Amino acid sequence: NQVMNHICSKQDSISSKIEGCCEKKIPEREDCIINSKKDDRPKDLSLREAKFTDSENVCQERDTDPDNFFAEFIYEYSRRHQDLSTPELLRIGRVYEDLLGDCCNRENPPDCYRHAEDKFNETTEKSLKMVQQECQLFQNLGKDGLKYHYFIKLTKIAPQLSTEELMSLGNEMVTALTTCCTLSEEFACVDNLADLVLGELCGINENRTINPAVDHCCKANFAFRRPCFEALKADKMYVPPPVSQDSSTFHADWCQAQNEELQKKKIRFLVNLVKLKPELTNEDLKTLFINFTVAVEKCCKEQEPEVCFNEE
Repeated sequence: NQVMNHICSKQDSISSKIEGCCEKKIPEREDCIINSKKDDRPKDLSLREAKFTDSENVCQERDTDPDNFFAEFIYEYSRRHQDLSTPELLRIGRVYEDLLGDCCNRENPPDCYRHAEDKFNETTEKSLKMVQQECQLFQNLGKDGLKYHYFIKLTKIAPQLSTEELMSLGNEMVTALTTCCTLSEEFACVDNLADLVLGELCGINENRTINPAVDHCCKANFAFRRPCFEALKADKMYVPPPVSQDSSTFHADWCQAQNEELQKKKIRFLVNLVKLKPELTNEDLKTLFINFTVAVEKCCKEQEPEVCFNEE
């Protein structure tokens, strides 16, 4: 509340986009300010802050008060790069911290950290490429295809989660991409929302360790959580449950299910299929899944669906 009062008392110097928010009552005011549009970059603001890359005294300034020094760097970089996501700005901060850790131990530090901007651009390029690939998947597969892709991917990396948990996380990841991939602020939107989904996954992991690989990504540097998860493959330590009679039996209630309920049944089947057959390729899993749904559709039109399905 104190923070919001301070922001509203200084709104002229803080942002031109929050006047309407400051007229609202608490707690609406807080939500409004947090979700308000980004302010325009000040016209007189240079694209880079020279004191962090061109000054001869960068290492001395860092050593005098490291916390304040890096906080100021993040502040200055953020207001110059409003198109970047919160995780990306934190990645840049970490890259800069590591770079100075190396440069300040060299004979000629300024020669080393003068190339910091190249490192920052390289980091952003990698993150941008990841988002572009995710949005390209959406373009190529469509919403349903994208769902199946993420249900398979998430189940392979965290098969220990319940089917309901995997369905929830998969749906949220798809919502992030379908919401953001057509926006002008695509990069920041995808990166921010996808990171929130991984935050939920790591919240589950905090209560009970899912598996060593997921645990490693959750405990790694927060800023690089997304790239860490992106690189994960199927959990090699996972032992599939034995195939039960029930998991391979067709139930007539499939034929009564409509629209949303039918879609949920299909997704449950897919997630459980991946849990039973994690060694299969994504393409093989998709083929099995499509064959199953085609058989269900065909048999539900027959007089005795279960007999038809057993023949299939």
